[in-house]
Amino acid sequence: MSAPLVSEAEFAKIWREESGSPIAVSHRLNIDIRSVYQRRERMARDGIVLETQSVHSPYAFHKWHYARQVELAIKGGSVLICSDAHFWPGDAPPMWLAFVAVARAIKPAAIILNGDMIDGARISRHPRLPGYSPTVAEEVETLRAHLAMLPATQSRHWTLGNHDARVDSYLATNASELSDYAGSLRDRFTDWPMTWAVVINGTVEVRHRFRGGMHAAWNNALHSGVTMVTGHTHQLGVRAVEDRRGVRYGVECGMIADPHGPQFQYGEGAPGRWRAGFVVLTFDAAGDLMPPEVCQWTDRGPFFRGEIWRNDGAKPRYKVKAGVA
Repeated sequence: MSAPLVSEAEFAKIWREESGSPIAVSHRLNIDIRSVYQRRERMARDGIVLETQSVHSPYAFHKWHYARQVELAIKGGSVLICSDAHFWPGDAPPMWLAFVAVARAIKPAAIILNGDMIDGARISRHPRLPGYSPTVAEEVETLRAHLAMLPATQSRHWTLGNHDARVDSYLATNASELSDYAGSLRDRFTDWPMTWAVVINGTVEVRHRFRGGMHAAWNNALHSGVTMVTGHTHQLGVRAVEDRRGVRYGVECGMIADPHGPQFQYGEGAPGRWRAGFVVLTFDAAGDLMPPEVCQWTDRGPFFRGEIWRNDGAKPRYKVKAGVA
């Protein structure tokens, strides 16, 4: 089949008219199905996410509010992933400053916010405690300010976490008759496409949560069959699962927030497995994943690739040799 030239806007319009069916779009444009998927992937990298529906599905007219997943093709590049920022008003936590510093230095092909960037303190399932708790509006404005610190990246994505979803759940429950007016979380962050999962090269899946518990990383890789990158548990680490198909990893992103911050008073200050940090995935020229790397908090600051990383102000000092105060 020949491939007619259509603009991204026209392609998106036809996609919607055909109820998100790649097969129907293929017939409509008289191109092969592979070309449809390739065009969709290119547009997703530009932040234009088109949800997929089967033309044969009995649920074809029921659409997800957020895309079920976004697919990325990355070869010879890196992906920077963080989760569980739970931002409250005030200065950015040190691990976020390190995340920004690493982003500026390694120039990733994609940045993924892997859920719970919003805390939702006043709409939480946890009981309210005496003292200050920010409004959702204050949290949103704080997050906007912190996100503005990141360098421009062509591919950026936000996988929804349970705390993020509480904002939409609260609006849908308490302002259902004002849905067109109140909108949803994505209306507040239009430059960060939101989805439930990001799949990279068909072999790596990034989502906020899958399995839970202290062995979540192992179980995630074991039961998903792919390298699975999650947040939610606030644990940080990498577990390798090796079988006849090769090696895949269970990766937990840790948390950007201070594990001892006021957001977590419900934990009563007890010791736990939470650890501040974030993750970098590197893909070779063939698109194969190299061993995942973590940046983790130490007594001297964020430690990554053998060095302490800091951000000291307007002109960040990216690298300070380990062992130097």
